[in-house]
Amino acid sequence: MTNKQKPSNKSYVISVSLFTGCYRHIRISADDTLADLHSAILDAFGFIDDQAHAFFMDNKAWSGADSYSSLSLGGHHRPTQKHALLSLGLVPGKAFKYVFGFDDGCHFQLKVLKVLEESTDRSAVIRQKGDAHTQHAWNKDDRLVNFPEIYPPKMIKSLYKALPLPESTVNLLIQYFNAFSNLYWIIPLHKALDIFNRQNPAIGETHFLKFAQVARHDDQFFHIMGEDELYADYHKAISPMDRLIINRNLFVADEDELPELQRNQEGKPYYVPPKEELLKYQDELYFEKNTAFFALRDYLLKGRRLSRERAEGIADELQLIAYMGDADNPQSVHDLVEDMGYTFRSMEDLEQFFQLFFTLSNNTRMPSNRGYTPEEMKKLSDYRPTSIILKDGYKKAIRDGVMNIQELRAGVADMGFPTVEMQISFLNELDRIQKELEAESANTPGKQPLTSVSRNASCPCGSGRKYKHCCGKDKPLLN
Repeated sequence: MTNKQKPSNKSYVISVSLFTGCYRHIRISADDTLADLHSAILDAFGFIDDQAHAFFMDNKAWSGADSYSSLSLGGHHRPTQKHALLSLGLVPGKAFKYVFGFDDGCHFQLKVLKVLEESTDRSAVIRQKGDAHTQHAWNKDDRLVNFPEIYPPKMIKSLYKALPLPESTVNLLIQYFNAFSNLYWIIPLHKALDIFNRQNPAIGETHFLKFAQVARHDDQFFHIMGEDELYADYHKAISPMDRLIINRNLFVADEDELPELQRNQEGKPYYVPPKEELLKYQDELYFEKNTAFFALRDYLLKGRRLSRERAEGIADELQLIAYMGDADNPQSVHDLVEDMGYTFRSMEDLEQFFQLFFTLSNNTRMPSNRGYTPEEMKKLSDYRPTSIILKDGYKKAIRDGVMNIQELRAGVADMGFPTVEMQISFLNELDRIQKELEAESANTPGKQPLTSVSRNASCPCGSGRKYKHCCGKDKPLLN
């Protein structure tokens, strides 16, 4: 810590993310400088201090509008060694960027999680997840994936301005894309457009794709890429609307992380909250705080000398563990809680804590469930529909001869309906369509009725009875 004559008795907890799944939460004194924070970050990730560095407080790398650096970047130079964190006006939620190495260096996303009214003698990592690659393995030539080139801010601004969309719509789309990347981690463009159009005045696919093409090159918290760009052995043609919005650092830590998440998400529906709630997910550390969260927080407060802020901080960390899918490691959960100042007084205390923690975990929205909680996914999987409604497309296809109603009846057992009730409902719907088409035929001179099965033949529905005693009962005879 930098020596100070009048310490501020204040400290910060700052989240430092190298990529999703690889981050450190660092506690550091408010009296320390940005250079001290730089050193703490390198120590936390195991990097050697052999390159220049810079902080961009407007959260836009290389913008120059509000930057501090170890070397002059041109214009007014503000050295990181001379500016204490306290002088920056940091508040919870403040996001900014740190760049280590000016030539294809590492970009870190920082966010102030807490401002504590107590100092600390030295910086410390209080929470960590994921291993970083060796620092010099981040050069572009060494990457397994060729990411879209990031354009300079001025170029991006002019490209957005040239789009055939109002500026307000462009800004809103950027907000949605960031929210999508944090809530789902992976979502195809066609689904993103569907959600956007359901919550806003609709925009066309052509204009949407023009926006996405520019956004591919913007320095946001997502990449937009097709699977043909992600996987060397992917040889299918990719439609532009099938490209994916991906939380941009998802696949950096482990080459299996992206395909594993895709497998976990496969076949699951998307949880789509109302617009106001959805846009809260622009904040990468936003979590929906429900009754399970507050129950755990209140338990941590009960009979303890913990401040409400500290108890909520522990609950925040626990929800992050659940969100990342790490709830199945009770020992690491136990150690984290004790490291943050909570001591378990008895086995009963420990058991009650874990009961509340697992309830929180089961009610936390997860990217692996496309935004649904485990409890919601269980209810969805337990739900079995008992009826089906065939829309006009079926009726038109049968009328036009594209589909044969008797073949549909005969094949109902092979259609994979999950319940007998749905099979019966499907057959009833076919009966309804047949009656409607026969009524149309009767009202159209010269048109034959739909029935085309001999009345003495076996009924196509598979009942084993003759057609005239089953589905053909009360049907008109063939002409």
